[in-house]
Amino acid sequence: MASELDAVLAEIDDVLSRYEAMRARSEYDDCSDQKEELPEVVALMAAAIDRLAPEGGHYRESARMATKGGPQRS
Repeated sequence: MASELDAVLAEIDDVLSRYEAMRARSEYDDCSDQKEELPEVVALMAAAIDRLAPEGGHYRESARMATKGGPQRS
């Protein structure tokens, strides 16, 4: 179990470090000047949330709304 948890935490840390590095290079709080990297980092974050968050959870729905522009309809 610990190795599974370690793998999950490592994935989260990797995605967050990519965001933090991009944010450090950005002139703006919303990273809007990072036009090439921003979509990739957002996609990585959304994919990690989709893989790691429980089905039906708030974080999954928020990630879907952020990447698709609205609530997910079934």
